[in-house]
Amino acid sequence: GNGTFMSAGNFDLGSATLRGSIISGDFNNDGYLDLAAPTYTTNTGPGIKYKYGFSVLNGKGNGTFDRGRFLIANEHVYVSDLTAGD
Repeated sequence: GNGTFMSAGNFDLGSATLRGSIISGDFNNDGYLDLAAPTYTTNTGPGIKYKYGFSVLNGKGNGTFDRGRFLIANEHVYVSDLTAGD
């Protein structure tokens, strides 16, 4: 790179809502930086107000990311933070 940053932008988390900080890492082993964040969805069905999980945005290698994919952790698990390691 040339030591500069792109302008700030918004990222599409799909149907999920951000509820914590964002982490980065190469989560799909394609050599590009990806983003992940704890998220939740609302009004997911009768008697279910929220579903908690996390969203992953796969990096394209050019500073942009695919639309977020919401992954449910478990119906009875409250996801508040994520961490990444190698």
